[in-house]
Parts: sequence; C-alpha cells; structure tokens
Amino acid sequence: MLKFLDKLKFTSTPKGCGTSRNLANMKKNIFIGIGLFLGIAMTGMAMAGSVSFYPATATLLEGNSFSSSVSVNPGSEKIYSVKVVLNYPVDKFEITGFNFSDGWMSGFSPEDKIDNTNGVLVKTAGWPGGTSDIKSLGTISFKSKVSGTGEVLVSSDSMLLNGQNNNVISLANPAISVTINEPEPVEEVISEPEVSTTEGGEVVTGVSNDEEVIEGEDEGDEETVVATTEGGDEILRSEVDLEENVDEGNLLATVMETLFSGMGITLIILIIVVVSVGISIRKKKK
Repeated sequence: MLKFLDKLKFTSTPKGCGTSRNLANMKKNIFIGIGLFLGIAMTGMAMAGSVSFYPATATLLEGNSFSSSVSVNPGSEKIYSVKVVLNYPVDKFEITGFNFSDGWMSGFSPEDKIDNTNGVLVKTAGWPGGTSDIKSLGTISFKSKVSGTGEVLVSSDSMLLNGQNNNVISLANPAISVTINEPEPVEEVISEPEVSTTEGGEVVTGVSNDEEVIEGEDEGDEETVVATTEGGDEILRSEVDLEENVDEGNLLATVMETLFSGMGITLIILIIVVVSVGISIRKKKK
C-alpha cells in the first residue's frame, strides 16, 4: 500500500482547487489507521495470559502414576482469580488428586470437581491483592489405565480475571501429552534339579537351588542327607543302615546288645526251659 501511495503523482491545478490537499490528507489518514491497528493488536497480544504444564509430556507403563505442575501467567495484567478447566480421556488415565500451591485462596467454589466419568477437572482460586507474576497453581496427580496415547487439554471455559473482571487468558492449546506402554512380559525361569554326591558315594537328585546337603558328622556312623525347603523344613533324603557300617570288630558287641534286648531275654528264658524239660525226661528214662 505504501508503494502505491508513493507512486501517486500530484500535478499543478488552478488556484482554488483542493485536489492535491485532499490526496495528502488521505495519505496521512491511511498511515494513522495502520498505526492504530498495529498498536491495538500488539496491546492485545501483550495482555494475554496463559496456563502451562510442567512436565508437558509423560511416558509410563500401565497402572503407574505421574504428576504435573500447573502454572498461570497473567501476562501484562494483574489477575485476582483463576478458573482452570481441563479435559482428559478417562479410558486412558484418571486424575487421583489436585493440590493447590501455597498462597492461593481455594475451596470456596461449588464448581470445583474431579469427574473421572466424563473426564473433567475444575479448580478455582483467588490471589489476595492480585498478582502480575507467574504463579504455580498446583499439582495434578494421574494414574494410567491401558496402553495408548492421550492429552490433557485446557478448556475454553478456563479464566484469568483481572481487576475489571475481564478474562485475559489466551488458549494456545496447551496440553499434557501422555504415552502409556504395556509392561514387558516376564519370562518364567525353570530351575533344573541338581545332582549331589555324598562322601559315602550316594547320589541325590531333585534338590533345588535352595536346598542344602548336610552329611553326618562321623564317617563311621550313619550318614544322612537333608534337603532344606523354602519354608525351612528339613526332609530326610536317605539313611545308611547301621548294619552296613558296623565293622567286624564290633560284631560281637552288636550280638550281645541284641541278646540283652527285650527279645533276647525272652529267647534265653525259652532255651533254659527247653533244656530243663529235656534233662527231666532223660532222668525219668534212666
């Protein structure tokens, strides 16, 4: 447009004719209009407030939790009250809580809610005396459900109100982008049975990694293999027969021990009775 105006040629006209003056005034008015338009646009941009999240992205597994901080920026204004409305996909995750940061007056609005059925969060608060600084509004806590992606969006119902009760928020589609992954499958570990050999040459199988083989303290005595389970119980695996470990030098002691046991005494008495009866019969025959 400016180039077009520069190309305008003004020719001399007779006195009393205001054509050149009118064109000059028109050019001046055009410049003024352009300046006013740019000034109003720049002023509107400077006044805009905003809502932001940190972190603005999250990647997690199904069933895990994450949180994000919500901040408000008044822009060039001083704001006195805030209303943040968020929308989120309830099939992917849910909101488990919202904690306001220090300094805010909250809890006075009946509109406040966390609706995990329709995917809506509404939180309102006020700053005593107003603030023109960036402030942390609070922290949102989420819990994921199933794998997939989803976003937390700032609704157009959100507000940052200045002293004239004007909403100065600019919705530039701030969002939290969430990616939910499936947990990796857990491989089942199957332990192979161990094979252990005692000092006596016995082979023991079926003992797991948690089992312990314990041999008898004296090599000449019985040898015992014990398996310890995860519950702490001890299981007798095998027992070496005492008769196999008795050497020839202890054979007599073993026989005497057997004779003087309860069965041995009965046998001795029976032998004495039989011998006595036999003697009596021989005497009568003579």
